Formats: sequence, C-alpha cells, structure tokens
Amino acid sequence: MWTPAAVLTFRLVEILVHRLIPSLRTDGTAMSLMTDHFAVQVSETCSGLEGVGLMLAFCTAWLWYFRREYIFPRVLIIVPIAVLLIFLLNTVRIAALLLIGDARYEKMATLGFHSQAGWIAFNLAAFGVAYAAKSSTWVRGAVIRFPARLTRC
Repeated sequence: MWTPAAVLTFRLVEILVHRLIPSLRTDGTAMSLMTDHFAVQVSETCSGLEGVGLMLAFCTAWLWYFRREYIFPRVLIIVPIAVLLIFLLNTVRIAALLLIGDARYEKMATLGFHSQAGWIAFNLAAFGVAYAAKSSTWVRGAVIRFPARLTRC
C-alpha cells in the first residue's frame, strides 16, 4: 500500500500547489515537485500511511475507552473520517513544506517544519475527532442529566 498511497499523495499535492505556484514542475516517475527555488520528493514514507496507522490506533483506543458512551456500530463512522482527515492533512503538510521552501526558507522547511508538522497535524486531527465524537448526539445518543439535588413537590 505504500506506493499507491505515495502516488495519491503526490498527485494531491500537485493539484493543491499548482494553483498557488503556476510554474510548478513535476516528475511523476521520481515523484518530485520542483519550483524555481526548492524541490520536494514524495517518498513512500511521506505517503501518510504512518499517520493513518497512528490515527487507527488512536480511534481504537478512544472507542474502547469510551465504549459505553457510544452507539455501536454508528460510532464507527469516525474511523474512516479520521483516516481521511489525517491523510488530507499530510497532503497539506507536504504542500506547505514546498511553499515554505519556495519562499526561500529552506532551512526552516527541512529542519523545523518537516519534522514537526506531522505531529502537529496528528494532534490537531486527534483532538478534532475526539471533540466531534464527544459532541455528536448522533454517535453518543441523548445525554440525560439529572439535577444535583431533587426537590419534592
């Protein structure tokens, strides 16, 4: 699955960045995207599958821990949504890497942004999925709240 995922990531980044940098050059064989100032090669490790694996682990742990709060199998809809979200955020990460490098901040792009943006994207996606799952009455059902103290009539 690594190669097809890398190809899909490469194509999505190409579509996204080409709108912002019309002079973008691509090499589909080497899966590289080049501007006048910077180039990125989308390797198999940049495919986003590591993030997908992390998100699957997170969703599994989340659903197991809160299993009594959710309506099964309805809640399982969050798994493909979470996987799609992290995959798309990986595409945005690579596009941003290319844009930062093209803006002549090559060191920032390669040394800082490249290594940290994946974790930031994962944390944002995990938080978003957790928040959406906790706040959705469709997957949680109606929350019944009892008053702290009952009064008699």
